[in-house]
Amino acid sequence: MFGDKVRPSEFLALIGALVLLLATFSPWFTLPAIDELRRLAPNANVIGGGDGGAINLNVWDLHFTRWFVYLSVLLAVCMFLAALLSRTADWSMILATPLTVCSFVTAICMAYRAIDSPRDFADATGWFYIALIGSLTLFAAACWAIRDESVPAGFDQPPTPDHLKLD
Repeated sequence: MFGDKVRPSEFLALIGALVLLLATFSPWFTLPAIDELRRLAPNANVIGGGDGGAINLNVWDLHFTRWFVYLSVLLAVCMFLAALLSRTADWSMILATPLTVCSFVTAICMAYRAIDSPRDFADATGWFYIALIGSLTLFAAACWAIRDESVPAGFDQPPTPDHLKLD
């Protein structure tokens, strides 16, 4: 489908990145309506009115996490494109290391938010859990890409030094 240059780990990283990116456009947490918030927390400082509907929080309301989410998506797409478009496998293998670090931080931040919601009375939506699965998939694919020493079929096998060859 994508040629012989893309390893399965790079393709899985692309899938995880796309799932994570698509989930960022949907609400991750839902707060009750303004009137319900005033009833639940009468001492809270609630500014403004509202239409009586629920308040949605998305990735932009997760201040620290949002940068790692988008950086992880960007690195995964770059790793996939490097594998697909370059003449050697070097760049896709090099990008696997920063992707592992960024996707690990993303997964940890999102796991923390699964345990402790960003605001009082906020409930996680299904999109948050889809994004969490996407970030964990991205981290697993990045770890697999680092561990995978195979050279894709579209590239030449690098030469092995004579002193390392076994008879």
